[in-house]
Amino acid sequence: AQKNQEHKMQKEKAFLFGTRVGGTNLGDNLSGSTDDTFADGGVLDADGNLVRTTYGMVKALEDFGTSSGDDQSVFTVSEASYTYGSFVDDMEKVFQYVPTAGVKRAFCGAGALSYWSKMAGTTGMAGNSGWTVNIGDMKRDSLGFNYKVLETPHGILQLIPTPALRGAYNGYMLIVDDENMFHAQYRSPMYQTNIKSDNAFDAVKDQYFSDEGIGITLIESHNLMKVTS
Repeated sequence: AQKNQEHKMQKEKAFLFGTRVGGTNLGDNLSGSTDDTFADGGVLDADGNLVRTTYGMVKALEDFGTSSGDDQSVFTVSEASYTYGSFVDDMEKVFQYVPTAGVKRAFCGAGALSYWSKMAGTTGMAGNSGWTVNIGDMKRDSLGFNYKVLETPHGILQLIPTPALRGAYNGYMLIVDDENMFHAQYRSPMYQTNIKSDNAFDAVKDQYFSDEGIGITLIESHNLMKVTS
């Protein structure tokens, strides 16, 4: 049970922060050669198989998102100066690609969730603009996420506490559009037991195995907000 939990945590971190081996230079390679030895921007393992690693959503937005313009997808929220006017303008960009349900999931670090929760007080955006934010009670959706609802002028955000967003990512809020991402699963996850080595290794092992990642389309429809002090 403990190893199963650790495996799930590793997958969550890969889906958030993973970086693709070799970047995204499709058809190029790491050594500068023109052949396809490292095709698809990857590297080969000891058996000559192409190694592919998923790009995490946070890392993809940091590397390929934009911080200005009509297609802005990365936003910085200063606790001291962020105003209601800025919030309205930012939410217009966040919801410019309107999902069918009119709702987007926002995975929040503890700092980001605290920031929005404190907007009902007299500090931050409320103090800057005389505005109070409307956040609903904690609920649970069909996927098992606990969330609170943040009403914006352009759509609804489900604020989901995300413990993996901690440390340097404490103030991050990752907003995703379900219609423009997918779960890429190449082989079914499995629990493999009694694994033996063929080189006289005097032991056996068990392991959780998964071969999966996330697929991202229309990166402009996903957003990253960074709350800073």
